[in-house]
Amino acid sequence: LLIQKLGKHATPTVLAAQIFRWFVVTLKKHWYINLILLCFIPAMPWLTKLSGTTAYLIIPLLMISFVTAFYDGALQGLHRFGVFAIIGLIAVLIKLAGPFISLYYAQSALVIIVTAIAGSYVAKLVLSNFVLSKTISIAKAAPINTSIGRLLKSKQLWLTVLSTAAIAGMQNLDLIFVKQRFDATDAG
Repeated sequence: LLIQKLGKHATPTVLAAQIFRWFVVTLKKHWYINLILLCFIPAMPWLTKLSGTTAYLIIPLLMISFVTAFYDGALQGLHRFGVFAIIGLIAVLIKLAGPFISLYYAQSALVIIVTAIAGSYVAKLVLSNFVLSKTISIAKAAPINTSIGRLLKSKQLWLTVLSTAAIAGMQNLDLIFVKQRFDATDAG
């Protein structure tokens, strides 16, 4: 929806700056949600039956993914496809470096792979933020107008978000069930 709205707008850079400002203000306004999510980190190994090394990163990576999804939509909506592709490629290369490096350090392979995955998420976030900030800094961002507020409060947007989350959840119900009911050797 963000890609569509930015792509159709007469001055997409100005609109992107307005939405970016709204996004940052909203994240700051609802800081306590992140704090609540972070409180669940110690329970993640028990909930997921994953090793601590892996389970502790689930919530931080989900938080980073949420913010990065906004950046991805904004960059694509601004038709910065080349930059978007390069950032994605850099993230994938960092992620793939983990298994290759772990071949030489087998005793700490899991830590290396998980670090590479986390590093790819962080690199994508930092690079996307840098590029989007540079792109929209040119625009003279007016205060957010009411049409953006209406868009963000629209039922269509939230139905799309919730249905996508529901589909993702349903696609993984079998994995969640197996992880909860069986021990790690049987579930694997």
